[in-house]
Amino acid sequence: MITVRLPVRSGRAASLGGALIGLALLLSTATSGVAQSPVRAETLDVVHAARLALDSHPLTVRAGADVTAAETDVRIARAPLFPTIALSGSTVRFQEPMVVAPLHAFDPTRPPSFDQTLVQGAVQASYTLFDGGARRAATRQANAGVAGARAARTAAEGDVIAAVIGAYVDVQAGRAGVRAAEAQLEALAAERERAERFFREGAAPRVQVLRAGAAWEEARAADGAARARLSAAEHDLARLTGLDPDDMANQMLADLAAPARGEDFAREVANIEGAPRLETARQRVETARAAEGAARATRFPTVQGLFGFHQFGSGSGGFVGEWQAGVQLTYPVFAGGARVAGSDRARAVASSAEASADAVELELLRALDRAEAARTEAAGRRQALVAAVEQYEEVARIEALSLAEGAGVQRDLLSAEAQLFRTRSSLAQAQAALTRSTVEIARISGALDLTWINQNLESGP
Repeated sequence: MITVRLPVRSGRAASLGGALIGLALLLSTATSGVAQSPVRAETLDVVHAARLALDSHPLTVRAGADVTAAETDVRIARAPLFPTIALSGSTVRFQEPMVVAPLHAFDPTRPPSFDQTLVQGAVQASYTLFDGGARRAATRQANAGVAGARAARTAAEGDVIAAVIGAYVDVQAGRAGVRAAEAQLEALAAERERAERFFREGAAPRVQVLRAGAAWEEARAADGAARARLSAAEHDLARLTGLDPDDMANQMLADLAAPARGEDFAREVANIEGAPRLETARQRVETARAAEGAARATRFPTVQGLFGFHQFGSGSGGFVGEWQAGVQLTYPVFAGGARVAGSDRARAVASSAEASADAVELELLRALDRAEAARTEAAGRRQALVAAVEQYEEVARIEALSLAEGAGVQRDLLSAEAQLFRTRSSLAQAQAALTRSTVEIARISGALDLTWINQNLESGP
């Protein structure tokens, strides 16, 4: 904080001194983008905001449903590993009497039973003894689908969290920009009042009044633009978290600081081997290779074991039961080239999936390089702007004192005020860019979750 003591003089100097004291106080209390405000009990912290978004965002809801569907596919794929058992029963009425009991031989002394009503019941079981590996391939496909769906869910959660943090820091930067604009307006209003008073007293030319008024109008335009950007950022954060957009303007946010890590932070976390998007692509390759195995299985015969127990009877009773057991072999001798074409297609799909995985890996590496460069740039820019804000605050203070003493030039004060406002706004944006680029590195590598936020983003007073 900058403390200013001005000598109190009579007449115009005293009035000017009071105005400049207010100006100095505004300079010292306006945010520089670094200082953190106290956190109230109702403050929304970024972890809670991320939780709200994860619970309701369509991307995470859909990703969760996709995981459930993929896990169900595993159960479906494993079902053929067990025997199939079926119960059946029927009652049929014939126009003429019909044989209602099994006839395995003809014995004239024991004629078969005839009746117009035939009642049948059966228990049938079958089990595939050999299918050329089709069941194994289907299970492999389903398991790869689950792994891919889970990786996609992790990627979706990372995208949502990154969007929330981006909106969160945009709101913080927007509020810092509005505070800087308000401070500039107050300071320029004081200077405009001083210029008008001096002009009325004949101690200053009209050009000073016009110059001060123009600077104030320009600052008012900057204030309106800053408020518009802030409103857009607050609505964005509200939409992501499911909160009421109209209430977001009154919602306190916990302050965030960039991760307290060294310059090698990016390299420490930049490991795309665990990147969920790369894992999803690799699981698509695994699915395609499993489909290749399923296509090869069609070249082999299918062997099934069969068992059944049947009961026959008439409307008047007299039920007779018998069992059946056997082995069935099925092999399509000619399928019009479908098996060969299916194998060729499966190989092509697998090759396409492998190329897609390579493309995803390449794009992730490129994105990581860009994020690392952006973080390095933002960190250096933030460090420089912190020092610049302190220096411009001192310049504005000195120019205000010089003008009060009659030794300064109004143009220099207005220029210092404008530069201070721009630097404060730039500092807020650099802070936001540093946080976003750091979060982007974590998102790409797959490390971005609620635990990562707690460990790497300092939140609180």
